[in-house]
Amino acid sequence: MLNAAVILNWVQTVGVLAALTFTGYQLYRRNREQRFRNYLDHMVSFFDATKLLVENKDLHPLYDYSWVDIKAKSYERLTADQKARVHYCDILIGLFETVWVADRERWLAKTEWPYIKAWIRQLAESPDFRWTVEWVTDDYSEDFMIAVHSQLTEATKAASQDTVGT
Repeated sequence: MLNAAVILNWVQTVGVLAALTFTGYQLYRRNREQRFRNYLDHMVSFFDATKLLVENKDLHPLYDYSWVDIKAKSYERLTADQKARVHYCDILIGLFETVWVADRERWLAKTEWPYIKAWIRQLAESPDFRWTVEWVTDDYSEDFMIAVHSQLTEATKAASQDTVGT
């Protein structure tokens, strides 16, 4: 027969293990919640970027699509308006990477990253955006930039098929 001290030790051990398991689970949940809050804070930046686009007329030509590339090979040779659009595109790319990471970590709905991919394909028709992607390729995660380049490739293929069909 077990004595009272052994039973008490077993009860205490089970209690400690249960408390540690509960604490670990709570830390895991809080960590995921904090990361999602950080993601939501970044999403506010999308609203700020949209407001900036609407209010700053120098950025409007970003959506004047053309498959003619910018001739300037260096940042210094860009016009002031092109520099403004390039920096705006860099902000967008940073926000896109945030969504890409959040998608990979499964912090958001499955519809978010496909929406951003469609936006990237749309922006691929902008010479400013294409120039910016090449300019900042080394500044972002290699895997993320592979994803961006694949969307640019898809947009180029789609445009060439549209041209052939016309």
